[in-house]
Amino acid sequence: MMKKISVSVLLVLTVCAMLSACGKKEDSMRDESLVGGETASVADDVEKDNQEIFDDQNYLTELVNENGSYKLFFGDGEQDFEEYEYSYVVPLINSDKPGAKEINDAIHSEFDEEIANLEKIRNKTSASAFDEDFVFPNWAAVNYKTFWNGSLLSLVIEKMSPYDDWTEYTVFNYDAKQGSQLSASEIVSRAGMDEDTLSADVKRGVLYYYDQMLSAFFEDHCKPGDGQDDQIVYVDYLKMRSENLKRDPKSSDNMYYLDEGQLKVYSTIDVPAGGGLINVSITPVKEDMKDFTKTYMDCVTITSANGEISICVNENDWSQETFGSSNIEFGKEYTVNGLYKNYKDCEILDLGNAHMPYPVLLCDDGTVAYIDMTECALTGDFYATEPMYGVQGVSEFAREDGAVAARLESGDMFNLQQNLDEIVNNRYPGFMKQLLSIYSLEGFELDKSADNGTIPQFYVGFHSEDESVFLFQDYVGEEHRREGRLNFIGMDEQGLIVSVVLSRDNDQDIPENMWKKGIWRIDREDYWDQAEEVSYSYLMITPLAGDDMFGNSMEAVKLTQCCG
Repeated sequence: MMKKISVSVLLVLTVCAMLSACGKKEDSMRDESLVGGETASVADDVEKDNQEIFDDQNYLTELVNENGSYKLFFGDGEQDFEEYEYSYVVPLINSDKPGAKEINDAIHSEFDEEIANLEKIRNKTSASAFDEDFVFPNWAAVNYKTFWNGSLLSLVIEKMSPYDDWTEYTVFNYDAKQGSQLSASEIVSRAGMDEDTLSADVKRGVLYYYDQMLSAFFEDHCKPGDGQDDQIVYVDYLKMRSENLKRDPKSSDNMYYLDEGQLKVYSTIDVPAGGGLINVSITPVKEDMKDFTKTYMDCVTITSANGEISICVNENDWSQETFGSSNIEFGKEYTVNGLYKNYKDCEILDLGNAHMPYPVLLCDDGTVAYIDMTECALTGDFYATEPMYGVQGVSEFAREDGAVAARLESGDMFNLQQNLDEIVNNRYPGFMKQLLSIYSLEGFELDKSADNGTIPQFYVGFHSEDESVFLFQDYVGEEHRREGRLNFIGMDEQGLIVSVVLSRDNDQDIPENMWKKGIWRIDREDYWDQAEEVSYSYLMITPLAGDDMFGNSMEAVKLTQCCG
């Protein structure tokens, strides 16, 4: 089971400092008569329809406000125990209006049994680990925080687990003047947001948050040219970023609230640290890309317009030599996929003697994305890799000694082209194998039913002696054992985007015009079948462009984990 990490964060466009134990009310805000677990009665004789002051003092009371501790003995010795503290501050809305009653009933339903258990804990503050009669608190701490927007109250109840660092939230929205509880769609409307586009706005907010986590890691550990260990951690971040991109924000519809009129939402995010999850408060980020146009060698044009970034390669002598054997069409405008944030500038760099263009895009959060046109042009579609390894805190692109440089917020500058060259050409051999979570002697195969069981049709994996070599075994018709390379070029909302080039067949090099090339979307699925008590792993491969390697008209295929 993955360990869960607790963080409560308010994200605007950059990550703020992580907060702990947020939302505790000041003592002056509490009814001290409630200490000791007495239940507060909701006043039914106070009419507040015309109340002009909407605040905690007038509209909130507390169901319980109690602190305590207990010892859990796990052995026979007097010192063989762990001591746990608990704190419960549970709010109620001080009104007899229908909306308040709905919210209070929900709070009672969640906490009444737990509050009754506090009495048992007070009477028996220590127990053996094997004492079945001892009642453990569901939460180590319960607190709340309030956000008033005129007469609209957003009430956030925060619950922290006693067994790990997981924090869970419940959100209620209440119009104190109208006496009504507001639904998620009503809160979205109050914020002036478009519910149809909100999912994308929340997803962008998640990625801003997540990429800033990655930037903080870069700052402490990763610089271009660093060794394999740091790249391994970067790969783990990429995998988690893909999981966050696939997550559906609609699952958090009941978690919307308003903070000074601004819509926010609690969202669950995958994080590499501890291999778990955190719950954070996200500000939905609207798409606001700047318009710009950049050209390279008088034929490659990258354009940002109307919230999309596109690439067009026109034909001339240079582009014919460089892209003539690729699968892109000259003069066609291609939308760049895999871009989910706001980009304010672009430069087109070149790598190697062939001067292959690499557009780099500056996001307003200080991270950089790049487009590997070498890989994309092979198969005829364009995706972006983001964020660029080891690069963070960039305020603008500039020119220094004729080269493209990145100016950091500190004022320092570094050669962006040199760093990109190291990033693209110096990935450690097992980069792709780790990105797909394929381990030693492991691969994935597609089987076909036969009279005597199943027979393999296709196999994918990596060479046992050189993990940079990608293997593609084809058992259909004449058997082919193809070898080549797999390269990461980006991600979208369904999985990782990779390019594949197979240049050897049955241990023999083959002419370039016989190479198999493609762009695939790969999504790894791992799940535990509770009924069968068996773990299953699959690779879903969806060909997006290039050759039809699976012979099924480019339909998605599902390959099952096997021993390679």
